[in-house]
Amino acid sequence: MYIQRISIKNYRNFKHFTMKFHKGLNVIIGANNSGKTGLLTAVKLLREPSVCADDFNKNELLGFGTKYCEDAPQIAIEYTVCHTISEEDTEDESIIRLLPFLGMNELTEFQQEADGATNYNITAIIKAVCTLDEKALNDYKGEVAKIADNEFSNSQTAPGENI
Repeated sequence: MYIQRISIKNYRNFKHFTMKFHKGLNVIIGANNSGKTGLLTAVKLLREPSVCADDFNKNELLGFGTKYCEDAPQIAIEYTVCHTISEEDTEDESIIRLLPFLGMNELTEFQQEADGATNYNITAIIKAVCTLDEKALNDYKGEVAKIADNEFSNSQTAPGENI
């Protein structure tokens, strides 16, 4: 079983990011603060779903008041998980780990062995969305409205007044 693709929106330093993985070993290389740890943490969320306020993307703070005045920010991560099973392998229990998530996207027969055994490639898409609960959302909207009103009133100056 492996993650074939990950699509990340509004998580840490990723506004919108998609990466494809290959079966086997994948090497992630990049400069400091380029998102290597963020990518690995996003993968880890598949196993341990837990986010905090610091995980939300903060790269657009100037437009924050208008962009999120009505709706709170959301983190959305979509995982495409692939697994190959064989009709002959009755001990492969790894697919059982996928069962709670399976809205199976694709089941394809892709290889028939010389001995007549058939292998199937299973692809599942798992989407995780993190946002505020209803009570926190109402508190959030109130705070953002206060900040937006405060910024608007501070930006208003009388004619001839120095800034």
